[in-house]
Amino acid sequence: MDRCVPVARQRPESTPEQIEAFLAPFRADFAAAVAALTYITAPIVAINPDIQPTDVESMRRHGVEPVVLTNVGHFLMIEDPEQFNPILAGTLASFGG
Repeated sequence: MDRCVPVARQRPESTPEQIEAFLAPFRADFAAAVAALTYITAPIVAINPDIQPTDVESMRRHGVEPVVLTNVGHFLMIEDPEQFNPILAGTLASFGG
């Protein structure tokens, strides 16, 4: 959750009120979201860009397998579909469906 704060502050035009409004849902539900991961029986894969650090070890501790793509931003599937699509297709194929 603490990693959301620098992301919210990246926009210099954001007021403290706007930053708080952005962070409020994360604060309210973060612990519940992490706890809920233990009930999910399907594989969980997070395909992330490298624009922010990804806490790979923490994700793995909570049962999430991270894949970090390089040289893309927030909309990685649009910015570099040639890199994203094969990873998504491989991930879906690994689910056995």
